[in-house]
Amino acid sequence: MRIEVIEGSPEWHALRLDYVGGSEISGLWGLQEAYGASAFTLHMVKARKIPAPPVDDSPGSRVWAGKRKEATIAAMGAELYGWTIEKGGYYANDSVAGAGASLDYIITEPGAHEASRSFTGPGALQIKNVDQIQYFQKWIDGEPPFSILLQHQHELDCAGLSWGVILAEVGGNQYPAFWYDVNERIRDANREKIADFWAGVRAGKAPPVDGTDSTAEALREVYPWKPDEEIMSMIGDNEMPHLVTQLLTARAAAKQNEADIQDAQNQIKAKLGGARRAEGIGWTVRVQVNKDTPDRLAQPGEIIKGRRGAVILKATQEISK
Repeated sequence: MRIEVIEGSPEWHALRLDYVGGSEISGLWGLQEAYGASAFTLHMVKARKIPAPPVDDSPGSRVWAGKRKEATIAAMGAELYGWTIEKGGYYANDSVAGAGASLDYIITEPGAHEASRSFTGPGALQIKNVDQIQYFQKWIDGEPPFSILLQHQHELDCAGLSWGVILAEVGGNQYPAFWYDVNERIRDANREKIADFWAGVRAGKAPPVDGTDSTAEALREVYPWKPDEEIMSMIGDNEMPHLVTQLLTARAAAKQNEADIQDAQNQIKAKLGGARRAEGIGWTVRVQVNKDTPDRLAQPGEIIKGRRGAVILKATQEISK
């Protein structure tokens, strides 16, 4: 079912509180990107316990660039692959309550491109603006990351479409496209995740916390710190001693890791004897020198503290297969 609402409007933001969206579905799997919301955060937002995390769409941000390039990327893809496209909209899933998605574009005519010949009728077009390094690191074996595949299948299900394309812009001039039918196993698993999620919201039972930045920010909103003099007795809690041990062990390991790094760096610097670059069989070391930044006067009476310079070692190693 299509819902007529202007994307980005206050009504659109209010609507999204009642649905698990395409960019959120991977959070229910614990597979969200680093900037995505965790299942715990989504629970707290949808339960109206905390506001939705702010989206950084300031000039130069990833979201800012994506919004402004979306139409151009879609037009490039349409020209390259022969599609006829139109702007998408917001769709609520008729088969599972609380599932919704904003589609970037609809392919109204698949065209005559070889990869499109087996598809008929309208399809969903998802646009991704991908950094070239990220593309080669995360888009493995000719497939987008699983979080994107989950999003795409979720969008197909919400819009009631049987096929779609994920189109990426890579490096500013490459436009790889990936065609997909509905994957019934992913569709059904997504529906089950969504149904369980909303059951948890209704029951007031949040998903377990995890180690993501998203959950840390949500906890900061949910549990503001109490006065120092208030002490909680947890003598009967059997889990807390293990968590304290886990924290102290992890901190000790991190401290030792930092010490090992510093030790190796110091020995490498001594061997380099001031050289900026060294190479051997299967390894390279390069030195980046950041100079001291002295204090400076921003305006009369105000001092902006300087920053001490640093020597950064960048090492690479080829591992024999």
